[in-house]
Amino acid sequence: MSICWITNPSYSTEHLFLAKIKITMNKIVESLPDPYKPCPCGSGKKYKFCCLHKDRSTSRNIRGTHQKPFILAEETPELDGPIMLLPGPDGKPVPESLVIKADIINRLESLPTDTHQEAMDYFQKGLKALEGSDFDRSIEYCNRAIALIDFYPPAYNNRSMALFFKWRREEAIRDALTVKEKLDPTNVSATVNLIRFYLMNNDCERVQFYHSELDRLDLISPDERLKAIEGYALLEADEKVRELCQGMLDKKPEPTVWYFHAIALANLGLFGPALDSLKHYQTCHSHGSFCTNLSRMIEQQQGNKKYRQRFPYFDLPSIFPQPFTEILYNEFGSVKNDEIFTRKLKQFAEREPSLGTWGRYLMWYDQKGCPFGIQALESINTPWAIDELKKFALGDYRETDLRMEALFALHRLDIIKMNELVRFWQDSAWHEIKVFGQEITEEVAGEYDPAFLEEDRKARTLLGSGKLAQALKRYQEIIKHWPKVARGYTNLAGIYMHLGLLGEARSYLEKATALEPHYPFAICALSRLNIMEGKLDDAHETLSKMTEIERMHPDALGYWWYTTAMLAIARGDREGAQQQLKHLQNWDPHHNYTQALKEELSR
Repeated sequence: MSICWITNPSYSTEHLFLAKIKITMNKIVESLPDPYKPCPCGSGKKYKFCCLHKDRSTSRNIRGTHQKPFILAEETPELDGPIMLLPGPDGKPVPESLVIKADIINRLESLPTDTHQEAMDYFQKGLKALEGSDFDRSIEYCNRAIALIDFYPPAYNNRSMALFFKWRREEAIRDALTVKEKLDPTNVSATVNLIRFYLMNNDCERVQFYHSELDRLDLISPDERLKAIEGYALLEADEKVRELCQGMLDKKPEPTVWYFHAIALANLGLFGPALDSLKHYQTCHSHGSFCTNLSRMIEQQQGNKKYRQRFPYFDLPSIFPQPFTEILYNEFGSVKNDEIFTRKLKQFAEREPSLGTWGRYLMWYDQKGCPFGIQALESINTPWAIDELKKFALGDYRETDLRMEALFALHRLDIIKMNELVRFWQDSAWHEIKVFGQEITEEVAGEYDPAFLEEDRKARTLLGSGKLAQALKRYQEIIKHWPKVARGYTNLAGIYMHLGLLGEARSYLEKATALEPHYPFAICALSRLNIMEGKLDDAHETLSKMTEIERMHPDALGYWWYTTAMLAIARGDREGAQQQLKHLQNWDPHHNYTQALKEELSR
């Protein structure tokens, strides 16, 4: 008979699972006190006449005992009998999870040797296939293992992950629930798997339930603690990830622990210690350019006071299986029309709850996909999605233009009203700003005399040919014939600005804005004039009037972005100018404003 005395709470339950612990009855007898010496109980009698008989009786009658299990372990290759759990001298109970696992081992050991060996072979092959992303083969081997040992939780856990990465979510959930509800309620892997699966299903209530379950579980082995770290990382519980990792760092942990520790510290704003942990990770687990890029991103945040950046614990493919990505591509890859795209996105959101989690992940972490993520949450339009958009738009994480996109989404959903004051992080400080909406239209605002439009066309043709003097003379004639049209004064002022005659330019721009206070080209031109004269605060104040315009031509929008970028450059904010360049490039990569700004930023 073999007896498992478990004294070390950190002893690996995985070792226990693999039946690697053994202390023979001889060793227990050898550990008993000398029978001719005084009894340790303090009675004054010799041990042989006092407690020896009682201790031997306990040793003979422990089979099946699971109360207050105890306390000492030795690792050996094989087990020659059932594991027994004894009460310890300190009376401290061993966690229920070890009792359950000891039962599982005993059931494994009670199998015929051939059956046991065949089942474990299938299990190991299934695990290897899972680690190699051969999910079909993994499912096949796990099926065979479960057919032989249907009480063995790891086989179900592995199959559930393989099923999940085949995007067979309901089957994956069923396997994880089988472990939690029938085989081992204390199983950490099944708990974390359920957190992952319900996160992907955007089932907030069940995610919260299994989050609470995870908080209650005893994390005995390093592997269990690592799995729990994975669960808390999925939940983005940065402080809990940091705490669990910190408790493992002195014990030569798996390299992944250093990685999780680095990400948690970075998300908590502890950039120096985060870089130190990342260096530990690199020394034992090289990832080449991945770690280099991550280090660079953390270093940038270390000196960046404009906004904070969240760092992902997982890359996109490890969160969203390939089949889901293929579904998205098939649905939206060929859609070019914005109206059709928006309609299809709403329809997709109704039948696919994972779109919410996917959209949220893109919004917080992925630079290229961020606007798409915002659109996804806007399409879902549930209380949860709206709350996520609010946290993103009104927080200080990520770049200004991305948070502004989320703000506009909330405005379109009528969550934030027109001209409502909101607190917004911009230029390294909080500001009270008003939300506004604009219609971008090809229609020219107002009605112009056809004769004016013809003369204006001729003047602009002269400008395009570099004939400034002739263009200047023609515009002087234009404003004589049409003295109440702001467009003529604005274009004339543009020529004077080009010639460096800033006083004349200001005079004509002031006339233009007096005639049409919301004429966008005059506002932007006057702001540019203030920039040229070094009046940056005046330029900002003038440009802010653009937010009062409800209908705007695309060219006016482009001029606004260009002017905003020039103001950012004047203030030394090249990053802000780069953000405006992205807008221009998406709008029209070949437009004069786009090319002019690219040349300005290349200097």
